[in-house]
Amino acid sequence: MRPVACGKIRAGPLRHYWRIAGGRPDGYLPERPITMIYRIEVRPKEGFGDPHAEGVFNKIRELGIASITSVRSARLFFLIGELAAADARRVSEQLLIDPVIETCRLCDTGASPAGGAPETDAGGGNGVAAVIEVHLKAGVMDPVAASAEKAIEDMGIAVAAVRTARRYELAGEVGDEHRGTITRKLLANPVIEDIHFRSYTPPEALERTYDL
Repeated sequence: MRPVACGKIRAGPLRHYWRIAGGRPDGYLPERPITMIYRIEVRPKEGFGDPHAEGVFNKIRELGIASITSVRSARLFFLIGELAAADARRVSEQLLIDPVIETCRLCDTGASPAGGAPETDAGGGNGVAAVIEVHLKAGVMDPVAASAEKAIEDMGIAVAAVRTARRYELAGEVGDEHRGTITRKLLANPVIEDIHFRSYTPPEALERTYDL
């Protein structure tokens, strides 16, 4: 299944322009290459199990929380570099997923930074009552990202950096107290990981965004 291109952010110190001597009278400025940030969500296909999410769900029940009816999970990858959308799709399809059992989505990384309202399905029909994303803190070693960077390089695609994270979607009735307990006891190590209750772009990416 081909990932759906939902959009992208332009970012980075390369986001600038240069003038041609005696440039066009309409003020057009040709662009130099720009750094792009692509968010890729990897999920099991319909009909295939999600052992990681099932394990989390079983542990939630062991905590005595019965109001949550199901858990889904997704692996997240952020590709940062002078990549075209076609390159990001190629990485998604040929490297990041098992096409037999997984699907992926290429998404806009214009997600809210920390401090936004918690994300839910908001009537979208997916039954998501709460979203929890777990990201490594800046500076923490990420072996999965390092391996992905090397593999992408071997594909002949230049990438400046890769970041990874994990997303959880909880269905049922999820209050703030239960969400905090689940996150603290089951999903994240606050010493090395940051927790966000909505789709999130790492701050290293956000701080490099550039608006015209």
